[in-house]
Amino acid sequence: MLRELLFQILGKHPALLSYFEPPFKRLAQQQRSGSLAWDLESLKECFFAIARQQDYPLKMCLFLDALDEHEGDNKELVRFVEELNPSVAIKICLASRPWPIFKTHFGQCLGIEVHLHTYHDILAYSQSRLEGSLDRQERDSSSKQLRAIANRVAAKALGVFVWVRIVINELSKGLQDDTPIPRLEQVVNQMPEELKDLYARTMTRIEPTYLLEGFAMLQVILCSRTPLTLGQLMRIIETSLLSGLLGRRGDETLVSFDEAALLQSMSLSNANDNSGDHSDSYKSPLGFTAMVRRLASRSGGLLEIVPGNASDADRVVQFLHQTVKEFARTYLPDGVTEPRLRTTSASRLC
Repeated sequence: MLRELLFQILGKHPALLSYFEPPFKRLAQQQRSGSLAWDLESLKECFFAIARQQDYPLKMCLFLDALDEHEGDNKELVRFVEELNPSVAIKICLASRPWPIFKTHFGQCLGIEVHLHTYHDILAYSQSRLEGSLDRQERDSSSKQLRAIANRVAAKALGVFVWVRIVINELSKGLQDDTPIPRLEQVVNQMPEELKDLYARTMTRIEPTYLLEGFAMLQVILCSRTPLTLGQLMRIIETSLLSGLLGRRGDETLVSFDEAALLQSMSLSNANDNSGDHSDSYKSPLGFTAMVRRLASRSGGLLEIVPGNASDADRVVQFLHQTVKEFARTYLPDGVTEPRLRTTSASRLC
């Protein structure tokens, strides 16, 4: 996070580069290697030097979102923010779920509990989606129970809409599959509150026969340097399956991409798009609807189609949310929590 903040500041104010020289020279002397590895203390030294300097007129407003999703030491993060606070040249806006450590240190600051203002919107969305999963007769007879479930979802979400979307998708499918409503109430209560745990749960619930394909889809979207269309993604996956680039070994799922062939397929897809020639777009025998269903069932809903005016197969595929992308980057190469994915060479694509 700190490295990204410094990069943004220098991008807009290159005149501040001189404040990086002391720690840079010290690290260069200590490490004597081709590429320097910046440690936290050196980055903080640069940041505080910029914040406290008087030579260059600079006022900063920092927006630090999702502190609860921070992968590092939260105590160190809190200490850093508190050290910044006395500086009149810096204003800070923080966003986080109400974790005890953040409430303890920042609870007295001016703030707003966003989930209190989005509760009714989430409730309306949840109830509408749930009721839309049933026919009129079933909806009328179950209205009270569905509202209770929607209330529970809205309360547990704490304003995190991506959490709501994933949970409601699963509940809606359960209703369509005639899952008893009391069982769906249990599902809501058992849902992990942390997004990374929810994503891991989503991956483990993918049908075993689809898991390999879904893992490959997430890796391809993660590693592609340019946005991929639905048609391109399906062609890459289909080519991989038909060519034996994806396979199994015993009871263990093995993602063994022939990366040269796969990257060539991705390059050809991009070349066709850049030339404006879409004649080679992947054509599903069942059409666009089948491709969308395939994407949803294989990725567990963690990938989505971007709305737009493009023709069906040329619509871009993206992660459901930035946190899904971070989850894929951090956890998928190690197989999430699924033992059958623990052996993989897919990460070589990145």
